[in-house]
Amino acid sequence: MSQGTLKSPSGTLNVSGNWSQAGGTFIHNNGTVNFNGLVAQTFDSHGSTFYNVINSTSSTLHLTGSSLTLNGAFTNAGGIFDANMQAVTVAGSTLISGGEYQASTATQTFNGGLTISGSGTFTGSTGIVSAVDVTVSSGLLTAPGIMNVSGNWQHSGGTFDANSGTVTLTGGNQTITGTNMFFNLTKSVTSAATLTFPAGLTTTTTGTLTLNGISGQLLTLASSVGGAQWMIDATGNRAVEYLSASFSTNPGGTIECTTGCVDGGNNTGWVFELMPVFTWIGAGSDNNWSTAANWNNNTAPGANSLVFFNATSTKASTIDSGFAGSVSSLGIGPGYGGTLTQNRTLDILGSYGQASGAYLQSVSFCR
Repeated sequence: MSQGTLKSPSGTLNVSGNWSQAGGTFIHNNGTVNFNGLVAQTFDSHGSTFYNVINSTSSTLHLTGSSLTLNGAFTNAGGIFDANMQAVTVAGSTLISGGEYQASTATQTFNGGLTISGSGTFTGSTGIVSAVDVTVSSGLLTAPGIMNVSGNWQHSGGTFDANSGTVTLTGGNQTITGTNMFFNLTKSVTSAATLTFPAGLTTTTTGTLTLNGISGQLLTLASSVGGAQWMIDATGNRAVEYLSASFSTNPGGTIECTTGCVDGGNNTGWVFELMPVFTWIGAGSDNNWSTAANWNNNTAPGANSLVFFNATSTKASTIDSGFAGSVSSLGIGPGYGGTLTQNRTLDILGSYGQASGAYLQSVSFCR
């Protein structure tokens, strides 16, 4: 095609030869272009946007000349799709159910998720691959050098080959399912988020495990089933800080999380920072949390503080507007008979428990 306009049918346009566009206009019409040749085919989009594309060739479909943008879905049902150093962006779902997708060296972006099923194979290379959800139910996924995942990682069958690559979880709350062996696994957040691991299964990293929050905004590591253990086996390097972990078993070398970390309980194979305990003594001239003299350490607690009320003082206590607003944990023991009044938002980064006393809230607290 070198001039004029080609408007695709709204159904399926089957192409058994090459697609070459040197000029003119292609209108996708929300239709599907199905490449189904018996020998190798080439595909040069000339920068035109397509809707759905299916590769069902018996040989290889080579991208040439231009990047490929799809407003719909991509399916590789058979044969080889060779990205051939061209960028590919798919707005809808990407399904590799047969044949092989060769990602090559340019960026591949799957905004509707990437699914490997059937006998499908996805082979990463040096180009960055970005996807929302990644699902492997059968077939083979060979990781690229860098794979960014903003949704969930779901591995229920087939094979994941880490290929010395880095999987970076770039979303907020995310979930890993299935048994996985990563090389490098990274998740770093600047707003509090939860990474959920599969209960009863082991997630292994053989390169570097990087899990980070920031001060006051912890990354929580949790089990997919409340009260059930999940396993993390970081056999290589570890770079972890500002985490809250619970019900985790690490069968390998101890994971040391000594900067801003909270032990949420029921952890094995971890070493956490020993956080200072702040006990309410009520020696100040007022009832405010922000008053240093009301605490045993003669300083007001903060985000890395374990706050505790007991029989040491039953004086009423107020979480006042002058208080910073975050603590690691809050425990109100059975000996405290006073009243705790909350006049500002309180962010409890770890655990909360109350055995006695009264807790009056004018605003909510976050856990």
